Amino acid sequence: MKTLIYSLFFFTLILIGSACIPTGGDIASGVADSINFTIAKGAHFCSPRLNQTHPGISRMSYYIQFEDNCKYKLNTTDSNDINKAYGYSYGAHQTNSTRLGWNWKLDTLMLYNYSYFSGVRVSRKIGNYARQVPIYVDQKLSGDTSWITLVQNGKATTRFVVGKGTTKQTGYILYPYFGGTSVAPNTMNIKVWGVKYY
Repeated sequence: MKTLIYSLFFFTLILIGSACIPTGGDIASGVADSINFTIAKGAHFCSPRLNQTHPGISRMSYYIQFEDNCKYKLNTTDSNDINKAYGYSYGAHQTNSTRLGWNWKLDTLMLYNYSYFSGVRVSRKIGNYARQVPIYVDQKLSGDTSWITLVQNGKATTRFVVGKGTTKQTGYILYPYFGGTSVAPNTMNIKVWGVKYY
């Protein structure tokens, strides 16, 4: 009976802890608030420009929505560049990281698994997605593999990329960024909510 009571108490503590809402700074676990990111015309970085570290998460999940103004045209070779939406790093982001990448090509929103392994960038197209419709994202960077699963309108797609092995360590959360080389040709809005860290 004592064991059952202790087990129930421990399980309750886990449930309470998982409901914590981080407001900034270091992340232990929990769910982050909804954030509407704006990338202004002529900019690379989004606003608000946040700085949030993590102690060594293994995985993250969230909802993301690309608004109608995420459609753009560059008329340069930079049209093939992959913009960055959301993710996390182990150490420096151009050393080891996993991010959801995106661009506007062939008159549609293209999403990618965009990752770094020991300083080497690897990317893979996941598919075409609708704007103004929520997308559930589950992503994980572990060892030599980065997985991203996307669900929109009940359809799930998973893509993984492989590189030289990474080691789980402290890092930081990666927020929307336009480019590549070119700056945003028009103002764009990306909404992220329901973020969970594991």
